[in-house]
Amino acid sequence: MLFMHYYRTCLCILLLFLSACTITGGVPTPTSLGQPTAPVATPTANERAATTPEREPTGSPVRSTATPEVIQFRIGLQTEPGDLLPYHRHSEDQRLTGLVSEMLFPTPLLPLNSAYTTTGVLTRVPSFANGDVITRVVMVDANGVITPTEGMTLTNRPTPTTAIGLQPVATAPLTIAQQLVITYRWNPDLTWSDGEPVTAADSVFAYQLAQGISLGEAADRSLQLLADYEQVDTHTTRAYLKPDFTDPAYMETFWTPLPRHMLADIAVSQLMTSEFAALPTGYGPYMIDQRQSGQLRLIPNPYYPEPVSAESATGDHQPSFITIVFEPDIAQLYESFQQGGLDVLMLYDLLPADMRMLTADEAARQQVIAIPNPIWEHLDFQLDLPLLQQTIIRRAIAHGFNRRALVNDLFDGQVPVLHSWVLPYQWAAADSADLTRYPYDVQQARDMLDTAGIIDTDGDGIRESNGVSLTFDLLTTADSPLRAEIARRLQQDMLAIGIAITITPLPLSVFYSPEGPLLRRQFELAQFAWISGLDPRGREIWSCEAIPSETHGWTGSNVAGWCFLPAHQAIIEATTALEQPIRQLAYERHQQLFTQELPVLPLFQRMDLVLAQPGMFGLEPQALAPLSWNITAWSRSSVPALTPSPSKPLTPGPSPTRGEGSHLKGLIPHQKAENPLPAPLSQIGRGVGGEGRKGTKIAPERNLLIPGAWYNDN
Repeated sequence: MLFMHYYRTCLCILLLFLSACTITGGVPTPTSLGQPTAPVATPTANERAATTPEREPTGSPVRSTATPEVIQFRIGLQTEPGDLLPYHRHSEDQRLTGLVSEMLFPTPLLPLNSAYTTTGVLTRVPSFANGDVITRVVMVDANGVITPTEGMTLTNRPTPTTAIGLQPVATAPLTIAQQLVITYRWNPDLTWSDGEPVTAADSVFAYQLAQGISLGEAADRSLQLLADYEQVDTHTTRAYLKPDFTDPAYMETFWTPLPRHMLADIAVSQLMTSEFAALPTGYGPYMIDQRQSGQLRLIPNPYYPEPVSAESATGDHQPSFITIVFEPDIAQLYESFQQGGLDVLMLYDLLPADMRMLTADEAARQQVIAIPNPIWEHLDFQLDLPLLQQTIIRRAIAHGFNRRALVNDLFDGQVPVLHSWVLPYQWAAADSADLTRYPYDVQQARDMLDTAGIIDTDGDGIRESNGVSLTFDLLTTADSPLRAEIARRLQQDMLAIGIAITITPLPLSVFYSPEGPLLRRQFELAQFAWISGLDPRGREIWSCEAIPSETHGWTGSNVAGWCFLPAHQAIIEATTALEQPIRQLAYERHQQLFTQELPVLPLFQRMDLVLAQPGMFGLEPQALAPLSWNITAWSRSSVPALTPSPSKPLTPGPSPTRGEGSHLKGLIPHQKAENPLPAPLSQIGRGVGGEGRKGTKIAPERNLLIPGAWYNDN
């Protein structure tokens, strides 16, 4: 037993070095104003360890005692998580490791089909309509003490005046303010896989933990928003935002429960290195059976409210256990899949060579689903540079860059060329017909520059404007084949219209450093990516206050330096209004101004691929939800499936339909919000003067930027 204890302790330590993010190019996370950007180094450790957790259920499982047929699902993933907690370092970490954590800790509110839905963890989606979201009037004294004003609860739009990261200013001994309050109702039938009930106290316990140790970017942002989070009764919690604070993430101020009865005696500083982090006890449909190097085995949770059955009503088989295989080499994963060793394969960060390998066999019987993911690449113009302050030059670059050919070659044309910074699946995406678009047209680009008098006067093939050569340096990330190809194609295309591009690739640690050239705005052109979420947000990227400067401590993510008053006003309204129609109109207005001014040229979304054996059914891949979001609906047919048509080796992923929700088998059916997106509240441009379509974040490990996270892939 002493040896086993030592062995399991070593496992937990080793797992700390495992990374959940190994993607091409990296992505930083847009920071809240006033918050420093902390770059995240891409882990490269290969250590993995193994152990089998001992489970001694203390309650009465609801699972049948009948011996089912032993059916196994085997899933292949590229990235092995270091821990299996429901809290993630950043959104890209969550995207890559969520498949596993979703089976152990289903997300209370899941972004699905342009709306929040419940997974059964909450009994309903909070909203103004059902009374679980309200605004109330409070009194705030000079010391920040908040006192509710009885009888002055409001349900209409508040008047937000305070940006995130700032404190309300008291102009008198007492200040009247408005406060958002969100009530979360937890499913009373929810049970930990050791038989103990899940209660509101477990959610509050996670909130208390987050005050002593960082549980990741999302948790840290929630703490910035909250004045308090309390238990109302055994199965109800309530979140109180800071007075006059508004943010599109207000709906996500719940705290995913952690088992207080197991963790209460663990020192907060030791949580992430504890055995629990590597082998947690969850409340989802599956629980951990074994974990070893490069492999994880899950079995049905016998205490799950609606246990997983061995056979569905239609006679299709469901698994007695699920094995997840982690292997970074795509070729090895695909070979195992072809030989029948894997039932489902989830692939991301694909290169052209990977695409050719995966689609070469047109006679293959496999199901292949292509999903444009939330990561989108873009080209930023440095608007302090006199040449790039000329809108005509930025527009000529847009027309002269063949983004469609780039997408066709990189992703077999399976992802859209983008027109706007709001992605097509997001509820606020403007109709492309209402936007200024920039289709590839070399002659139009040349004509625009000629008309503006920007011509080649010395015969060297490069144009000049007022004697200054149109030669720009492109800053991007090193060691990224994808970024290298984008840079090469841009350089090639620009020569055709008389613009010279030099390329400067930098290591991720330098490119995304708070002292680096991107955030210090010491570049001419920059190419990287953002990760989008369900809500477009945008204040951290496009407002005037979001421009990094010495005055602001080099915080903010508006690295292009776009400060155009009408656009600034539009993004403020879009991120502080509560009513969905008002937000929609503000986002449309902002996108119209954005595409006219073009401070940033959107390029394309990246793509994920899901491969499944012919007999697998029930998979519904989504851009934002983990692949396992409906794992209890997966099944394997005893009858071989029909061979997919070889003329269509790639199948587009399910098209999100605004306002639609979905139902999960097990627990309480998914419920969508009364509005397509529960009206979010606050956040925070600079103007001067697309071909693509209609989100963002930065995760310094996948070369992206998210309205709160960069994407750094390596």
